[in-house]
Amino acid sequence: MADRPSPSHDHAGAGERPFWVRTRIDHSGLSHVTLLAYALAKRLASEEVARQFSGTAKAVAAIMVETVEATLNMWEEPGALVCHIARGAIDPACGRDRRGRTRLEQAGERDPPPFDGLLSGIEVVLGQDTATVRLAV
Repeated sequence: MADRPSPSHDHAGAGERPFWVRTRIDHSGLSHVTLLAYALAKRLASEEVARQFSGTAKAVAAIMVETVEATLNMWEEPGALVCHIARGAIDPACGRDRRGRTRLEQAGERDPPPFDGLLSGIEVVLGQDTATVRLAV
């Protein structure tokens, strides 16, 4: 996790790093996923978009923890806020760079679950044991 989140989208400042969090989740932690996703998205987007992103992240997390605990990674990157969820035990040393869209594409994507409302700028990619919700900002 960053020592101190940058107040802007540009993370080029010396010593400033983007926000990144990793935690284990199960059904009892879904409200925390919602709160964290909303709080981070609200810093980068409008109220409506932040609510859509947090609701989408919670819905996807609920799917991923149906039968087993999962690992939640959420981070800022230039132009996006990313919520990545992986079922089962994850090696904490592998980091976010080994969990991106490329890995999901290689594993085979499936259609996202249905969501109500306009999901402007929100992309959902579901794999067999991983899911990513990406908000373009």
